[in-house]
Amino acid sequence: MTKLINLMIDYKYWGKMEEFLLELEKSLGKEKVAYNVLDMFPYSRDWSPMFFEKDYLPDAVCIPSSTEDVVKIVHVADRYEVPIVPWGGGTGMGGDNLAVKGGVVIATRSMSGILELDKKNRTLTVQAGATIQSINDYLKPHGLWFPHDPESKPTSTIGAAMMCDSDGTFGIKYGGMVDYLLNCVMVLPNGERVRLGQRKAASTSSGYKLMWLMIGSEGTLGIITEITIRVFPRPEERKVMLWLAKEMKDGIEALYRIHGSGIWLESAHINDGHRLDYYTHAYKERTGKAAEIPKGFSSLLALTVAGDKDVVEFSVSKISKMMEELGLKLFENEEIVKGWWASKHTLQWEKNKWSSSQRTAKFGAADVAVPPGRIEDIYKAYLRITKKYGIKRVGTAVYNSRPHVSPSISFAVYVDDHDPKSVENFFRFVKDISKEALKMEGTMSSYIGDGIRLRQLTPLEHGDGLDMMWKIKESFDPKLIMNPGKIFPKRYDPTDYEV
Repeated sequence: MTKLINLMIDYKYWGKMEEFLLELEKSLGKEKVAYNVLDMFPYSRDWSPMFFEKDYLPDAVCIPSSTEDVVKIVHVADRYEVPIVPWGGGTGMGGDNLAVKGGVVIATRSMSGILELDKKNRTLTVQAGATIQSINDYLKPHGLWFPHDPESKPTSTIGAAMMCDSDGTFGIKYGGMVDYLLNCVMVLPNGERVRLGQRKAASTSSGYKLMWLMIGSEGTLGIITEITIRVFPRPEERKVMLWLAKEMKDGIEALYRIHGSGIWLESAHINDGHRLDYYTHAYKERTGKAAEIPKGFSSLLALTVAGDKDVVEFSVSKISKMMEELGLKLFENEEIVKGWWASKHTLQWEKNKWSSSQRTAKFGAADVAVPPGRIEDIYKAYLRITKKYGIKRVGTAVYNSRPHVSPSISFAVYVDDHDPKSVENFFRFVKDISKEALKMEGTMSSYIGDGIRLRQLTPLEHGDGLDMMWKIKESFDPKLIMNPGKIFPKRYDPTDYEV
């Protein structure tokens, strides 16, 4: 313990930290509290692009196994006014879960139990640390699945997915986290335990929708420990189709046409020419042959339909007719089709997606959303801003996050975290493209969240609404100990400093 205190001599709580940690060990058990550097280092960074030498080392990491454990941790932290940082899988790309002011990280991955499967009502109750992959592995023998499907699913936790309001592959059919959640257990910053939501009913018009307030709150209001979600029948058959389009706006028009016809798409993605090159590069690397792309086509519309065999066959036939009428061409390279789906859904990275094109730099992204009619405008801004800062593009992926045409955009670029200029230019790119999205009546984040990367821009998006958010924050967390330094610019937080 003495060694730890010596390391923490500059920390503002250092004078009472030893006492805090001793009480934490007494309350929780020594085996569930870690405070040596090696144990804490994995919790110092997430997937955010940042400077190579930068990290945010917490002062302790707690490994709870139950809601009761979390209550004990929070009671002690509340008394000592030590910051509390919930940590799921650490797959975030916005610094949402970094201990920017030190404090204690609550690592929820140890809370990964399946608590109840209600097959009759198609609901599943799990602890917040269960990964998306583990949930679906459990559901598969029962013929069910949870269609929230991020690429980080082997590590991403259900609690973090709720707190960051992240999206996935199948939003155009099943929606987002707000559409799956039925109720949750939450530990407030004072250690009180509450249950929020509508039990197992699909909807409610009773009372304030407090559970919905937690969605996207990034752990700034409390800690989710248990979640009840809707689950769905696993589709019997799926057809993956890649269609070549001349421009991304053609993909949007095609989606409107399909949606208007009554066809219920399972997933829909639009990729620009850079992303198309990304997949064809991997194909060429594997086969030694270049993929043939008809002249004049520089965008990709990827669709899946799923269900009974006859429904899938009818849907494919109907979609094919509409696509041909709109001038789109079916991409008939079956290996690339399989490779695209594997990279998005089965995550066979080494064979498909993460080819030699990404060995020298990391993946970073801006995640704006704009009205569907402004897709080409925001794409031109992406091209202009990346050129301005000399940033190499990975490409654009347009997801659809809700059961309608609902663009959620990933503008991906390469970032070399060993090169300070590359990291600085990435931050400038994210800032500029975010402002462009706001000018187009969109949002600066559609799935990553505000975290520490966008918090200085939140007044531009929310205006006076940010004042109301801060009042909500203070009502839940009057001591401002829950995941400080996130969402709100420092002028709102009297304890804040530059991070």
